[in-house]
Amino acid sequence: MMSHRAHASKLSTSTLAETVTELEDTEEEQPRKTKSWSSRASRLVPSAWRRVWRSRFSGWRGGALVSVILCALVLFVNILLLIIAAAAWHPQGGIATAFTGDCAVATRQLTVAHFFINLLSSMLLGASNYCMQRLVAPTRGEIDAAHARKRTLDIGIPSVSNLFLISRDRALLWLVLGLSSIPLHFVYNSVIFGTTSANRVTFTQTDSVEAMESLVQDIWNPKLYANISSAECNQRYSAQFFSDYGSGWGLLDTTTEGERMISKSDNPIWYGNNTGFGNFGLRDIYLYCISEKIRPRCQVQFSLTIMGIVIVANIIKVVVISTILWCLDDHMIVTVGDAIQSFLREPDPTTTNNCLLSMTNIHTRWRNTTDVSVLRWKEYYRPLWHTSCSPRRWVWSFLLALAAVIPAAILVVISQLVRRFRGGSSWNTFGHVSIDNLLNIELPHGNNRILPAVLVINSPQIIMSFLYLVYNSMFTCMLVGREWSQYAVKRATLRVTLPTACQRSTHFLQLPYTWSIPLLIADILLHWTISQSIFLVRIAFYAKGHPVAAEFNRMRHRWQYWEGGEKHSEQWGTVFNGIGYSDIALVTSLAMTLSLIIFCRLVAFFRTYDTGLPVGGTNSAVISAACHSPHGHTIQEDGVDIAEKPLQWGVTIRGGTETVGHLCFSDGEVERPEFDCLYAGIKESPVLEAR
Repeated sequence: MMSHRAHASKLSTSTLAETVTELEDTEEEQPRKTKSWSSRASRLVPSAWRRVWRSRFSGWRGGALVSVILCALVLFVNILLLIIAAAAWHPQGGIATAFTGDCAVATRQLTVAHFFINLLSSMLLGASNYCMQRLVAPTRGEIDAAHARKRTLDIGIPSVSNLFLISRDRALLWLVLGLSSIPLHFVYNSVIFGTTSANRVTFTQTDSVEAMESLVQDIWNPKLYANISSAECNQRYSAQFFSDYGSGWGLLDTTTEGERMISKSDNPIWYGNNTGFGNFGLRDIYLYCISEKIRPRCQVQFSLTIMGIVIVANIIKVVVISTILWCLDDHMIVTVGDAIQSFLREPDPTTTNNCLLSMTNIHTRWRNTTDVSVLRWKEYYRPLWHTSCSPRRWVWSFLLALAAVIPAAILVVISQLVRRFRGGSSWNTFGHVSIDNLLNIELPHGNNRILPAVLVINSPQIIMSFLYLVYNSMFTCMLVGREWSQYAVKRATLRVTLPTACQRSTHFLQLPYTWSIPLLIADILLHWTISQSIFLVRIAFYAKGHPVAAEFNRMRHRWQYWEGGEKHSEQWGTVFNGIGYSDIALVTSLAMTLSLIIFCRLVAFFRTYDTGLPVGGTNSAVISAACHSPHGHTIQEDGVDIAEKPLQWGVTIRGGTETVGHLCFSDGEVERPEFDCLYAGIKESPVLEAR
């Protein structure tokens, strides 16, 4: 919980809130401004086609159509990639190689590929979230059945609790759509991965100018060898892996005091013989060095098996969303406007005389009692946005935030301790493979055995997907509450899924684009940084261009050639599969996650609703209680339904200290409720305070 800031902070927060509100109000009014243009354009389309379009794709169905198009587009891209990989990238054992060459180029390609994959997966997640919210929207019959048992349903927000009160068919479709997202986030990021090459090379040195000149005369070919400086020589042959070059020879500078290698080769002229795959740790000063050029073998690889899993899940999404679009014709209460319209046309008898029903008194006043006590209007403060979210949602958001932040923070701390223990090595950059940044987890090794590592690597992606869904639903709850509260301060038409007359259409379910798009962009970037924070590490070992086996020497902290016989480490083989991490990417992911969490709480605990309507714009019973017209009907003498007119909530029958008034939605003039006046209940009942 965050406390209120100083007065100046409140003013700045209020100014920002007003600016955002104005932008969103402009967005919500946009359909009415473009209506004349769309009507002119519609004249060019045959009337029969227009009728089909309106019946199938108006309101929320337009969003469902966009969702199925997005899922189909992602499916097309996935199938196309699978065909290309199978036909052109020479797959072996289910793994195709898209690129072999320079390691820097391979790293750049992997970075772009992972960003592209996270964009596609977030498109699927957004489409699924939209349609899952549509599926849990109740019908009026389901609401009436629940109210008869004193149970309520959520309106206009993603809701798991609604699953137990809606039809089994829709609940099953919701479950299938949700389960199809799990394999996507568990494996999609690892469809494309990299393999770093490590060449077994030899480095020797001499202080004999004659020996070096003789060597150069014997082997020199500018296409096969390079003359490099002392600094470059030390840097190159102290790297953890020798990927882009081969053996080397160095001519020592005898005029300086260097740290000589004490090991001797068979030839007394040449000494300091090092052989291995990396990390020679050179510190001598050389006049120059000769380095062998070899063809780089770093690879960008593609798993046909993983892509097959992704395509199956993708097909399920396309089928389910298409079913929602074409086969579900039940009229659902999708938005708050739908609920207000339904309850105005057919008042709910279970909430009669409860026009001040709210989230804070629903248990004591409606759910657990049959008494209709009189309520006085006691509005002491403007309610904060967080009151629209149930305690259960806040608990889940807190637990998921801990599940995301704590492991990342622990890994950052461990990486810094390891870095200091090993002499203060530099921070590992995004997606960079380093021996110093490997998790000590034993995994199966071999060219094709990557699935166990993939499941471990992508487990944070699942947590972040759930975190996105929870925070998306929380922002939705708060913005539903904002839309609900504004009916008490200004007259507005209802935003419904099937608009008539001057009603507003809805191209989004409840979360406006000014909120949903930035949230989706943040989700895409966060998934990408996580994919660069913890990732699959594959190292292929070569000697003279041929695969060889290697094992990890923990004492010397480097890989060494395995000549057969007894193995001294379980980390061995021609290809090593492991899990690497990046310090910088971890810190970036942690900072982005904390920023999202803090932003949500700042919005929830600093922004306020307009006073008037009781808090509870997502609760079916609260909405129902506010929609009891004093006339008992909503059809006027001219035959016009007031639900199709601009409405405002307020006093329709004046109350007093002894007289019970009434509050509800009306198309006529209404007044704001007065402090300490009676508005709900029956006069003979006990008098309580509305809170």
